[in-house]
Amino acid sequence: MTEAQPTPNLEIVVENLRKRTRRMLIVFTSIFALLAAALACFGFLVWKKSKSIDKGVEDVAFDQFANGYTEGGNLVTPEVNTIQFLRRGYSISFDSVQYTQEGLALSGTIGNPNQLWIGSLALKFAARPYVYTFRDKWRESYYNSGFFSWTPLGTSARGRRLLVPSLRAHPLLSRSRSPT
Repeated sequence: MTEAQPTPNLEIVVENLRKRTRRMLIVFTSIFALLAAALACFGFLVWKKSKSIDKGVEDVAFDQFANGYTEGGNLVTPEVNTIQFLRRGYSISFDSVQYTQEGLALSGTIGNPNQLWIGSLALKFAARPYVYTFRDKWRESYYNSGFFSWTPLGTSARGRRLLVPSLRAHPLLSRSRSPT
């Protein structure tokens, strides 16, 4: 009453196992290739975003440096017949600006808005480059040492004996020489 099960052919069973193994190998290889491609794309996107963030951080750091550079002193441009205001209400107006072999020659007037007599006033002029002209040098020092110092193109000092209180301007004469 027991029926005998037919014995499967061993060659057919081995062939079926080989086909299944090949299919699984192809599926796993495809999945691995897709996973590797996805990881490569993800890595590329992370790298690109990181570069973008680094550029943004660098731009913010340079903007902070530029703000400190411009806010650190009374910056005026050498423009003739233009009243430029300094800190604390003082004003300066250049009558002539000449670039000579000896340096930058400035001639103009200084305005005193205060109701105080100023016994002596010393002005120091420094010709400095425009802040965005040396961004590459700043970038090198930012990544190497984190500190950047600029050198003026030339400096000069001029003193006045008496500056009376009024809104009237007083003459100024200065010559900026290149540092040697």
